[in-house]
Amino acid sequence: MKTTILKQSLLLLSSATLLAACGGDGGDSPVDDFGSNPGEGGNQSLLYSYPDDGQSEIATRAPIVLRFSSRVSTGQAEQNIILRREADGTELGFSAEEVPGERRGVVLQPDEELDPHTRYVIDVQGLDLARGPSADREIEFSTRALQRGPKNLVTTDSDFELSRTFPSGAEQEPVMDFSTFRFQFTQPIDPATARYGQGGDATVTLTDSEGNLIDAALLVDGPYMTVDPEPEHLDTKTEYTLTLGSGLSSTFEQDFTGDNGVITFTPKDSSPRGEPTIMVQRITEAVKPSGEPNRSELTGAPVNEVPVNSTLLGEDSATRSSGDVRAELADVTQYTEVTPVRIPRSTILTGTNIDVMIGGEVPAGISSGAVKMHFLSDATGYLVPNPYADNRDDALRIVRLFMDVAISTENAEANGGFTQDILHIELIGTAEVDPEAGVLNLDAVSMVEPDVLGQEFAYGLLSFQLQSYKDQTNPPAEFADTTAPTLQSWTLADNSAEGGPDKSRMAKPGDPIILNFSEPLDRESVEGKVTLYRTDNSGVLEQDIEYYMDGAALVVKPEEPLRYSEELNPISYELQLGSGITDLAGNVFVQGFDKEFQLAQKVRRWQPIDYSATGEEVARAEQDVEMRSPFILGLYPGFPCVLDDTTTDLENGIAGMCLGGIEENPYGKEPNDLIPVSKMPANRPIIVAFSKDMKGSSFSLGGSFKVEKINKQGGLIGEVTGSLEVNSREIIFWPDVPWEEGSLYRYTLLSNGSVNTSAVDCNVSICGENGLPLQTQLLANIKIEAPNYNAQIPQESGLALTYKASPQDHIDYFNQGGGPIIKQYFVAEERTDNVLQMLRTSPIADINANLKNDHKRVIEEEYESRLNGVGWGLNKPTSSRYNPSAAIDGFFDTEESGPTSVPDTTTDGLTDLDNLGFGMPLDPNGLKPSANSAKILSTRFGIADPDTDWPYSAINGTQNVGANVGCGYTAWEGVGEPTCYFGICVYSRFQGIPNECPEEKFTYLNGVLFAEVTNRTDSSGSLLVHIYPGKIVTTSFLTVARGGVGENSSVPIESGYQVMRMRFTKEDSDAVRSEPITARIDDNGGEAFLSASVDLYLDAPYLWRNIQEATKTTQGADHNFFSYPVSINLTGPITFLDDGRMKIKQINQEPVHFRLRGNVPATYIDLKIPAQGSHLQYISTPIKN
Repeated sequence: MKTTILKQSLLLLSSATLLAACGGDGGDSPVDDFGSNPGEGGNQSLLYSYPDDGQSEIATRAPIVLRFSSRVSTGQAEQNIILRREADGTELGFSAEEVPGERRGVVLQPDEELDPHTRYVIDVQGLDLARGPSADREIEFSTRALQRGPKNLVTTDSDFELSRTFPSGAEQEPVMDFSTFRFQFTQPIDPATARYGQGGDATVTLTDSEGNLIDAALLVDGPYMTVDPEPEHLDTKTEYTLTLGSGLSSTFEQDFTGDNGVITFTPKDSSPRGEPTIMVQRITEAVKPSGEPNRSELTGAPVNEVPVNSTLLGEDSATRSSGDVRAELADVTQYTEVTPVRIPRSTILTGTNIDVMIGGEVPAGISSGAVKMHFLSDATGYLVPNPYADNRDDALRIVRLFMDVAISTENAEANGGFTQDILHIELIGTAEVDPEAGVLNLDAVSMVEPDVLGQEFAYGLLSFQLQSYKDQTNPPAEFADTTAPTLQSWTLADNSAEGGPDKSRMAKPGDPIILNFSEPLDRESVEGKVTLYRTDNSGVLEQDIEYYMDGAALVVKPEEPLRYSEELNPISYELQLGSGITDLAGNVFVQGFDKEFQLAQKVRRWQPIDYSATGEEVARAEQDVEMRSPFILGLYPGFPCVLDDTTTDLENGIAGMCLGGIEENPYGKEPNDLIPVSKMPANRPIIVAFSKDMKGSSFSLGGSFKVEKINKQGGLIGEVTGSLEVNSREIIFWPDVPWEEGSLYRYTLLSNGSVNTSAVDCNVSICGENGLPLQTQLLANIKIEAPNYNAQIPQESGLALTYKASPQDHIDYFNQGGGPIIKQYFVAEERTDNVLQMLRTSPIADINANLKNDHKRVIEEEYESRLNGVGWGLNKPTSSRYNPSAAIDGFFDTEESGPTSVPDTTTDGLTDLDNLGFGMPLDPNGLKPSANSAKILSTRFGIADPDTDWPYSAINGTQNVGANVGCGYTAWEGVGEPTCYFGICVYSRFQGIPNECPEEKFTYLNGVLFAEVTNRTDSSGSLLVHIYPGKIVTTSFLTVARGGVGENSSVPIESGYQVMRMRFTKEDSDAVRSEPITARIDDNGGEAFLSASVDLYLDAPYLWRNIQEATKTTQGADHNFFSYPVSINLTGPITFLDDGRMKIKQINQEPVHFRLRGNVPATYIDLKIPAQGSHLQYISTPIKN
């Protein structure tokens, strides 16, 4: 297109003429008398409103901005302006604030957030201005639907239809040769169904009169669609047809009705006298040279700041934009009433750095660098006559302008978290000539609602201001983007060579692949150039994928979810980007991308190890490792366990006790807490996360997964309809209508009904991808009975248990059972601004989720233990006690990960001397824990002086006194003076020399945490976070007890998996536990740290059976690791991966003690997690889902 920069005189003449059509320069005298001139009374009125009269898609947090012909007081505004809902006339309260300096403007902030997709009316009645009474006026507007939430709040109609087309072709919205077409629908568009082209599966088409396809850019986000023809100017003598055809559907699987989906038009000529008019304008600096802010005359806010108000970021985050804008105006001599305007899609606005603050209080440790706003399409709109006061000379032209932008940031971490498209930003403003400066000023207002970390939608009032350069003959040179785009980060990158994480080990099946670039890519150039291959035993196969751009991010979603690699069928992937991909300016992505990656590998096979009569290892034939059913890692709202129906008391807000917890009893074992009925904000969904890939077809809404409204007696009021999103490892349920405040609800997940069978019909019950039923119950059903007192344990010592805890209906030995139905209860409450985050432990070691760490034990020789250990008979085929299922070691071709190789100096100097021992080191050659593992140490390997220290009397029976974790003993050495007969000396006591096995002293952790970030701080300035109690499930570890029938024997005992249940807190010492855990985020030297004190119950459901088998007790294996109470203080940094995901580490600050006690056999084993021995690491969900 040929362009001409008009001479200054012509430009200003045209502008003045344009404005004169409705009153000229705005009527401001050099000295504002605010009403002292009586000659101007009687003609007072409203001059500007945001929202504009009839405007739709207004953000629910938007203020109301009004400008009048003379000064208005806030008192008058609050008394004589009414904001009401149109449907029922309900009036809403608001506060009024005078616009600083301007005094003719007022900003009204509603007391509460407006309802979504609701019509409102602003009534201006009897308002007295400084120069007289204002004319009465009504302004109507409607709010937009929510971006996420219940169906009736994210849709505006039950049918998928067009709700608005811009331009409409009406008198004030003529279709021009440079028009960009924007469509707003009643439901969010499924982007996979929006395909531009002709024929085939195309659903959006723009053709000329001869049927030729016109190149165009297609943008889709939520209910918004933009079609921007590639030619800068269409032929004004050609009729075009724009078709939104069949096949286009919504995210709710509603097909587009097609009504008004065909638009036929002949564009109007924007430059009938020749070349188009280009006006060069600059973004007004937000700060004056004096340091004072440049304020908008409409809002009083600093101009060209993009404020971001949110719970996660606080209220003070803002970036200040700068840059030049080249606006094309239609010929003002031909379009005197309605003047079309265009800003080309090559425009880039640059903003200042933002230091990211969590909650606006605590430094996140990252900054944005330069923030850029890239125009994805031509911004188009109109300058129209003032509709509010056409009889006044000072009624300025109204500007209506639509923009589609992509936001990117200079720094990778911020870009990964914030890059995104924001479509259909509708600016409403005024155009005014400043006769003294000889420039044209455009002031406009809009709301922006960026998505923050994929967790919440922030909001900010944008006060946009442009000012033309006075000398249009010599404006600044047009900015030319000549920088090629680069890849900043991607979610599966292995950054270990640079000291970062291998993120492919953090990925879980079902995650998207996200590539974050330094700037947005041209959508059309990406089309057809993204390829994903999967390689496995069957060969190389191209995968069906969906992909889309969002800001500077390319999101790739395989139709078949990514899978963990398998030992017998190794799976790897290769993602390729073809050549010719460019940015919006046409700069080629020369870096290229062709990366192979593999998710963590699942162990499938092993060779169990038996021991010969002389203690040597004997490998058995290869077989499958133990497999287990999927189980629930976490859910919200509620607690992830089966509830005991007999303890449910809904009338008193009690959901019940976990089945397998400890009930009231007369034997001194403290009963479990009763779990409260959860509180559920009206704007949140139900979320359930699983340990394995689930069979999607086994989830049926109203069948295997059901949501019901109930009364306080548990009676059904009605089923709740909604949408159920089923992913590989989680489900999300949104109701069709918001939860009703004060109402009680129940949701259920159906398994096969029994923990002791794997038989299941996956058409009826929930199943894993492996065909096994959902295991709903991990706790054993426990009965508390009178104790089996050991006569050799003095009861007055306090070491004897006062009860016997024994499982009644134990979990299936092969771990493939299902379980009872899970029921969870919640009561709905009002919506909240607090942000709920689902956090997963990542990376995890137990990839196959069988709750064992499948690897060959790394130990020194332990023949002595095997030869002299009563429990080792379980692993000796020559023993009558041999049990093939009890193997504790094996050979693996593929192993699960273990601890780090970094020496752990924090355990140096720890011995068992202060716990009745011989002074043996607890952790010789210790290693630091890897992420999501806990180091378990025995604090006593034996009793040094039983006469002085040991509170038991001499024990001649079976006993477990002292232990070693991970391995046994290398030798037994006599203690004290031997008794010698005929040259043969016999010791009455022995000291076990513990083996060294630093790699084996770990259990590996897996869990899901639901944390709620608030906007509140405590008295010390800490940002408050609510943690909803859940559970952490850990892998089994080996403990070799020193015991048997004498001191020179050992008993290998597998712990089995453990379940650590977080307990609710209470507000005071007399209250019941019904509140979430309060955590705090603090500034620790410029780094955000999260700290929490957590009370837990520890359960080891299989330990009872494992002790019994190892010791062959006949009366049951008493122990106290059922609902064992323990507390832990955790703290650790909050950081961000380079793709924007949040990483939270939690490390224990003090030792955590676990004292295993039992009567029969006499058990006295003390374990502990040393300080800094437990490393939890949580990762937030992918930013783009």
